[in-house]
Amino acid sequence: MDLFVLKKIQNRKYDSEDLLRKILLLSGVAEVSVKREENGRLSVRAKDETVPLHVSVSHTARYWVCLMDPAGPVGIDIEEKGRKIRPNVLRALHPLERKYLAGMEEGSADWSEAFLDLWTRKESYVKYLGSGLSHGFSDFSVISETGDPASGISDESGALAYLHSPAVSDAFRTALCAAHPPDNIDIRHFKDPGRPLKSAEEHAADFLSCRDYTADELLEKLLRKGHDPQNAKEAVFRMRESGYLNDAKFSENYVQKAVQQGKGKYRIVQELIRKGVNTEVAQAAVEAASQGTDEREFDRAIRQAKLILSRSGETSDAPLPEKLRGRIARRLAALGYESAVIYEVLERLHS
Repeated sequence: MDLFVLKKIQNRKYDSEDLLRKILLLSGVAEVSVKREENGRLSVRAKDETVPLHVSVSHTARYWVCLMDPAGPVGIDIEEKGRKIRPNVLRALHPLERKYLAGMEEGSADWSEAFLDLWTRKESYVKYLGSGLSHGFSDFSVISETGDPASGISDESGALAYLHSPAVSDAFRTALCAAHPPDNIDIRHFKDPGRPLKSAEEHAADFLSCRDYTADELLEKLLRKGHDPQNAKEAVFRMRESGYLNDAKFSENYVQKAVQQGKGKYRIVQELIRKGVNTEVAQAAVEAASQGTDEREFDRAIRQAKLILSRSGETSDAPLPEKLRGRIARRLAALGYESAVIYEVLERLHS
């Protein structure tokens, strides 16, 4: 008997059928299919429609578990500790169970723990039966006539279903039900990234509503969100087709901001290329910005150099110390100005 435990990642969604298929692969179970029965229960079927493996799934907001057993039907339920218990749910309990809880202070830590133990046991039993919540909860008891938690429940035919509450996690209560004593349970924790809550296209629209992106940048953002590569590419394509994504327009806006920051042509082009913009598109955007203004590359470079001079306390009237010349040259190079422009700036300041 194997018990798989997954701690969910916040803001991700998980599909039980997908997760069951993954753990079947982890278990080395081949040539089977996962089906959802009419009652909503998941089942594992062989090609001849026989059931080689019995499964039961339960989940909370933060956890997902699956119990697997080849020997016979199983049921499992988990409930996170600290969950709020509504008073009217007590009416669903059997008289023996209500009597069991009556010996404790309602709402206390002991009472809440005892209630969750009762509830998970009852849930596991009806899942074992395959009837789910349609089975009358008050019709059977997981507390024996002696007032102790029962180790099993017999149906009308006398068949015994075994109950067990293994210590799986400090975060939630667990109960399982099986057709045989669950003496050997292999608890296996695994990880899964889940899927984003929103579609790739919805996330793409969200990103573009905040700022402009290149196609490559947007694709990278979607992949980091955990979207399937194909879905992410299709979303980028649709954004481009709709006119919300345009590398040329992005480059035009980017160049304008970069020029205001004092960056040189070479650096601007390289930054656009790193963002995924085609080299020709990047160069065209830089050239278009240059033609749209009377300010030359040299003028922007000399302005940056004079800023360094003013911060250093030097003036352009006195000869520049070699150390300051080197500092200006390095700064202009870092801003992406060509060496010819840097040399011209230093000559102008020197003269």
